[in-house]
Amino acid sequence: MRAALAIFGLLLLASCGGGGGGGSSPPGPVTVAPIVTAPARPSAADAARFLAQATFGPTAADIATLQDSTFAAWIDAQLALPLPARTHQQHVEARQAELTTISANQFYESWWRQAIKEPDQLRQRVAFALSQIFVISLADTNVEVRGAASYYDMLQRNALGNFRTLLQDVTLHPMMGIYLTSLGNQKEAADGSRTPDENYAREVMQLMTIGLHKLNPAGTEVLDASGTPVPSYEG
Repeated sequence: MRAALAIFGLLLLASCGGGGGGGSSPPGPVTVAPIVTAPARPSAADAARFLAQATFGPTAADIATLQDSTFAAWIDAQLALPLPARTHQQHVEARQAELTTISANQFYESWWRQAIKEPDQLRQRVAFALSQIFVISLADTNVEVRGAASYYDMLQRNALGNFRTLLQDVTLHPMMGIYLTSLGNQKEAADGSRTPDENYAREVMQLMTIGLHKLNPAGTEVLDASGTPVPSYEG
């Protein structure tokens, strides 16, 4: 105890410039290094739940691998993966050369192969989610199989990228132009004899971006004088 008190006294004197005369400068600010803790490793249940949301279904090996890592590291690794070596369009065209006549089944062959076997599972899952928002359908006989495959390849290219680029590529893709009837659209004629097709414009606002009502910059609904939400599209 005495030795500890003696050491404490020496440290105190040193910080005060010793016991002699003044003139020493006051001690500088004390900096404390931040405490860095390693990210928590996920449990098996947490890893399985995360992968069930971010992929088309994990294996036991996938769960074990994620337990030895972190969610953030897994996402970073997925973002670094390249696109599949063979596109959906390439698969459909190859099958068309073999069969002469193709159907939606040839696109589904490619889709299932990629969804099950490709390692870029995050891209695969996000592209599928986007296809449920930026919808075209092979049930429309005007949408050809090869074009639909090309459209889905476009969604994959943009799945982990910039939303503005995605929306532009969706807008300019011929299959969207066919499906939502904007292909070859012309502006309104000055004499009122021609009005533009606003089908795609309505879908963009109501289903693909804003929603049914206009929004303020903060995300709240724009209201009219009576307090009623203002429609995003008024045709």
